[in-house]
Amino acid sequence: MTINQSHQPAFNPALHLVRGLCAVGVAAYHYLDWEHGIAIESAGAFLVYVFFTLSALTMMIAHAEHFESSITFPQLVAFYRKRAARILPLLAFVAILAPAYGMLLSGASVSGEMLAHTFLTASTLMGLQMPGFTSGVVAAWSLGIEAVFYLVFPVLALMAMNVSLRALLVATALLVIGQQSAILLIAGDDGATFWFRYVNPLVFAPFFAIGIIIFLKPLRARSGGYFWLSIMALAAIAGFSLAIPVDVYRNPAAYLVLTTLTAGAVLTAYSARVPSWATKSGVMLGNISYALYLTHWFAYKGSSWLAPKLGNEYVQPLLYAGLATTFAYLLFRFLEVPARNYLRGELPSPRSSAGPLRSTSD
Repeated sequence: MTINQSHQPAFNPALHLVRGLCAVGVAAYHYLDWEHGIAIESAGAFLVYVFFTLSALTMMIAHAEHFESSITFPQLVAFYRKRAARILPLLAFVAILAPAYGMLLSGASVSGEMLAHTFLTASTLMGLQMPGFTSGVVAAWSLGIEAVFYLVFPVLALMAMNVSLRALLVATALLVIGQQSAILLIAGDDGATFWFRYVNPLVFAPFFAIGIIIFLKPLRARSGGYFWLSIMALAAIAGFSLAIPVDVYRNPAAYLVLTTLTAGAVLTAYSARVPSWATKSGVMLGNISYALYLTHWFAYKGSSWLAPKLGNEYVQPLLYAGLATTFAYLLFRFLEVPARNYLRGELPSPRSSAGPLRSTSD
């Protein structure tokens, strides 16, 4: 299967914007849940799954041609080096900071369990053993799933580039059946037990497969209308549980609808023309999305502590938003970019050192 992206730009601001909006949506979901006990499960779950589809698509954009006909050792080293440089510095920082902050708040001492969570999270080895349980940081479980995908990506890319689209669709359908079969077997579990068994690579494999298919079969022409379709699909995901109060994890019909919306959001974004007014802010939002996703828990704790001291409970949402975005930007600017450049052996130019117009997905 040949690569045909003649209509696609080298950098896609729409995908970047979608990533940023999903990070904002997850942060908002957690705030409503933590502060008000309002859990909009479609937002909390499927906005994360959009990340998986985006990840597969962006990996294909950046690396498919390298694995189109063969896999060599130098190619593997370069690929894994880039992946490690992209995700490990910030993840390791947060994996260490979270338990240290928890100890400060509670007065607890270092334990073997705490050290185990920290190591498994910082190294992404949590992905090999129930990341919903082994992860030591809020939302970091998904990085374990991502790590498993990165581990097998070169082989997946080689296979995807050399089989028919029909074969890919059949394989994806089988993955969906496997996903729903696995969920059916644990549907009777409650609470944490269900979650720990639910979070595994098989459940999320269809989302990665969809991203690969979108790369190989994008919409034919770029359009400004696709931008709004993508935004509408994200809004439908975020509001689904409000409109249709069903268990989105255990209801196969709801799961399929939300999976379709996930695919639609990424498919349309891939061929979307972003309005000029949304480009700069969208790129910046996408740039800080990784840090925002991993660190909004700290912003919540900070806003919860500070708001009562100001004597105004209504200021907490503003504090939360301000702390979350500020902390995310500082981490992006002073940790993510420098660490990534150093580990990749790249010398940043004055224009790219802060990365305002550069994709952080590669």
